[in-house]
Amino acid sequence: MAAHDDTDRLTREARAIEAECAHLGATVGALEFHDHPRDRLAVRLAQADALLAGTLGEPGEGWRRLAPAVQESHLWAAWDLIRAARGDLACLDAERRGRVA
Repeated sequence: MAAHDDTDRLTREARAIEAECAHLGATVGALEFHDHPRDRLAVRLAQADALLAGTLGEPGEGWRRLAPAVQESHLWAAWDLIRAARGDLACLDAERRGRVA
C-alpha cells in the first residue's frame, strides 16, 4: 500500500510540475540559454553529477572533512538540481504524450 501511496504522491507532484513547465526556463547561469526541457535536463544532470562526484571514494575524503553545514548545503544543491531535472523530465513526458495522443 505504501508503494501505491508514493506513486500517487509522485504523480501529483509531476502534474504540478507539468503545470509550471513554462516557468522552468526562467533560470540563471548556463541554463538561461537552454529553452528546451531536454537541454535543461542534460545540463542539470551534468551539474548534479559534478557536485556528487567529489563526495565519493578517494575524492570524497576532502569533502568529508568539510563542516557538516557545508556538506548539507552541498547536498541540498544537488537535490535542487535533481528536483529541477525531474520537472524537465515531466515536461518531456507531457510533450511526448501530446505528440502520441
